[in-house]
Amino acid sequence: MSSQRRPPSTWRPSWGENVSSAYAEDTFSPQDGLQVDGGLRWELMWVGSRLHFSHELSPRVGIAWDVLGGGRSRLWANLGKTFAMLPAGLGPTVIQRDATVDDLEFGTIHGRSHDAGSAYQIDAGVAPIEQDEVTLGAEVALVGALRATLWGQGRFVRRALETTPDGFDNPGRNGDIPATRETEIVACSLEMAQLDKIAIRAGVMWGRTVGTWTGPYDPRLGVNLLQGPDWDFGTSNLYGPLPTDLGGRGFVEAERRGTLGTVDLAVATRLTVGSGRPRNVLADGAEGIVELLPRGSAGRNPVIAQANLRLAAQWRGYSVTLDLFNVFDRRDLTNLDEVFSGDTVRPVEGGSYEDLVFLKTDTGDPARRRTAFQLPTAFQAPLSISLGVHKAF
Repeated sequence: MSSQRRPPSTWRPSWGENVSSAYAEDTFSPQDGLQVDGGLRWELMWVGSRLHFSHELSPRVGIAWDVLGGGRSRLWANLGKTFAMLPAGLGPTVIQRDATVDDLEFGTIHGRSHDAGSAYQIDAGVAPIEQDEVTLGAEVALVGALRATLWGQGRFVRRALETTPDGFDNPGRNGDIPATRETEIVACSLEMAQLDKIAIRAGVMWGRTVGTWTGPYDPRLGVNLLQGPDWDFGTSNLYGPLPTDLGGRGFVEAERRGTLGTVDLAVATRLTVGSGRPRNVLADGAEGIVELLPRGSAGRNPVIAQANLRLAAQWRGYSVTLDLFNVFDRRDLTNLDEVFSGDTVRPVEGGSYEDLVFLKTDTGDPARRRTAFQLPTAFQAPLSISLGVHKAF
C-alpha cells in the first residue's frame, strides 16, 4: 500500500492582513525623582474578510521613583494590557489552505481523495489574544560603581486562539479547558562599571511558564499558525509546564576596553547556564496526538551551558568585529522524540512515568513503545564564527 499527497497545482492564494494602531501617552513628574507615565493604545487586526478584531484597547501605566535621590536608586512598577500580534502567514488557517489530492494504492486498487483546502470555520464571538502584564523592580547603588537590581514580572494570557473541532475559536467557550498560559519571572543581578573600561555583570533568574497553550510556535511542530492539534481530540493532561518554561538561569558578562596606538580595542564574553526544556510523553495514534501524561511531567532535558566571545576594533572609521558562539563547542541535547506509542491509546489522567508499563490500547492489547522514544532530535548549534567589517561614509 502506498499513499502520496500533493497539491494539484502550483497556484497559491494571496493573504490579506491589516494591522493599524494609535496611541496617546503622557509622562509627568509630581516631584523631583518621581515620574509617572500613562497611556492608552488602540489596535486593529484584520486577516482577510472573515477575521476582524477592531476594538482592542490597551491601557498601561508606569511609575519610577528615585528613593535615595541623586540617581542612586530606582523603584519602578508597570501595569498594562496587550493584545498579542497575530502571526504572519495566518491566511492558510482563516482564509484558504492549499488544495491537495491524496493518491492511495493498495495492490491493484487505486483511489484518490480531493481536499479543496477550505479554511477553518471562524466561530461568532471569537476574540483576540489578550494578555495582562505587571512588572516590579528595584535598583540601588551599593559601593562605588557596584549596582544591584532585583525585579519580577508576571504575564497572563487569559484567552488565546486555536483550532478546535468547532472551528477557529477561543478554546474553552464550549466548556472545555481554556487556552491559557502564565509566566512568572524573578531575577537579580550585580553590575560594576569603572571608567568606561571594565564592565562586569552577573545575575540569576528563575521563572516558570505553565498553562495549556503553547502559542503559534511549538518546538515539536514548528510554526503551527494557530492550528495545533491540542484541542482536536480531547483536552486531557493539557495543563502543565510549557516548552518556554524557564527554570533556572545564570549568566556572567564581562567587557574590557582599551587602546593600542590609534586603534580602539574591546573584548567581551558571556557565559550562560540554564535548565533544559520540560519533557512530555505523547501518543500518535489514529485519533492524532494526545498527551499520555500531564504536560511537562517527564522531567527536563539536560542543563544547557554556553560561552560566547567578541573581539572588536575601531580604526579610522572602520569597525571590525569577530564573534565566536559556543566557544567550547558544547553539543548538549535540546530536544528529543516525545512520542511513546503510535497505537490508539487514551491519556492517563494525572498519571506518572511508572504507569506507562501498564498502558493498553483501545482493544485491550499492551501498547507498543516506539524505539525512537526519547532519542535526541536536536542539539546545541556547534561552534560558529562571524566576522564583520563596517565603514560609515
